Amino acid sequence: MKIYLLVNAVLYAVFALWCTFAAERTAVSLGYVTRNASGQSEYLVIYGGLQAGLAAFFWWCTRDAQHLQPGVMLA
Repeated sequence: MKIYLLVNAVLYAVFALWCTFAAERTAVSLGYVTRNASGQSEYLVIYGGLQAGLAAFFWWCTRDAQHLQPGVMLA
């Protein structure tokens, strides 16, 4: 379970960085068009921030054995 959660943490971190630093390209790939700055900030918060938060959560779950099962359940 620990390896599975670590893989999830790494993948979510990679996707968070990718969506943050290549926001326009990844948004277009998903079919989104950012028409103004508020649309771009919403995309960064939802796709960059949420994925970064999930990466941190999955990493945190690997730090203590009692958090492994809740982490897998969320995944």
